Amino acid sequence: MRVWAIDEHRYGLISHQRRCWGLRRVRPHAPYRTKYDWGYLSSALEIDGKDQAVCVFLPVVSKEASASFLHELAATDTQAIHVVIQDQAGFRPKAQDEGLPENVRLLPLPPYSPELNPVERVGDLIKDATGNRVFGSLEEMEKAIEKEISPLWSQPSRVRSLVGEGWNRSQVNAISG
Repeated sequence: MRVWAIDEHRYGLISHQRRCWGLRRVRPHAPYRTKYDWGYLSSALEIDGKDQAVCVFLPVVSKEASASFLHELAATDTQAIHVVIQDQAGFRPKAQDEGLPENVRLLPLPPYSPELNPVERVGDLIKDATGNRVFGSLEEMEKAIEKEISPLWSQPSRVRSLVGEGWNRSQVNAISG
């Protein structure tokens, strides 16, 4: 059995301002641009186990896009049962929906509780990669995001640092032990 937490993160060409260091009594200026074009990063972090991460860029969020991400997640290990912890957003597939992979079980988080989902921290990585910068296209922005999150795929310790040692890991260990 493999336990995952999943979430989507929106990124776009509207610049977002982040705090930054500057000289005393000098206000730093960050570039800003307003262009309404965005995409979504679907990401999953494994809680305990192999500490893997799966991330996919998507143009939209919908039930179909979420289901395709679950199929991608299930394909990482076809022999395992994948327990997926997710929020209750309207575009999420429900446990009784048709078309879900046979080896995926969905476990909803309580409503309005993003602090319980460790994947929310991936959003900070996206903001680190894109804050105080202007991008010409979504592809250029996706390259910057990919560069920031690529250590998640090769370094399980980075995934462990995002998941932490909180209730998620202790509950998974209690159930599997």
